[in-house]
Amino acid sequence: MGILDFLFGKKKSIETKSNTQKKTPKKNPKKQKKEYDNNYYEVDNLINETEVLKKAYSIIKDIRIMLKNSELRDESHLDEKITEIFNKYKGDQIVEFLANFQTIEQILGVHLNDMDQKKIKFNGYEEIEQYHSLSQKIPNILNMIMLDKVMSGEDLNLGNK
Repeated sequence: MGILDFLFGKKKSIETKSNTQKKTPKKNPKKQKKEYDNNYYEVDNLINETEVLKKAYSIIKDIRIMLKNSELRDESHLDEKITEIFNKYKGDQIVEFLANFQTIEQILGVHLNDMDQKKIKFNGYEEIEQYHSLSQKIPNILNMIMLDKVMSGEDLNLGNK
């Protein structure tokens, strides 16, 4: 089972006060402790609830897992992995990813700045920081991929729909 299957196969739901008050609490022997604090899940859910950002965001999270697991040992391995992931896409898809990564970067940046101004640190803050860094790095590689595609004469599928 690959990283993408692992992440896409599981969907976590966050219980809110409003949807738990109406129900009688049931004992769940499989209840797991949250990995991060609520501040993490607020940002995470905001991006995941935006349908067009889900795929780009899941790629960021996949790459972060690979980094945490030391599957990508240095900058060159990271660049190679990003290139491997995105080389299969056509130009129009890469342009869409570029826009989505920029949006994700802005969302994460605003939340990080807000947390910093309020001097809020939480379990999951480092993950959000790393997602933000990846949302800045990946577009640099995507621009290189696009340049390679242009130089090779590949049909980028831009405006040919």
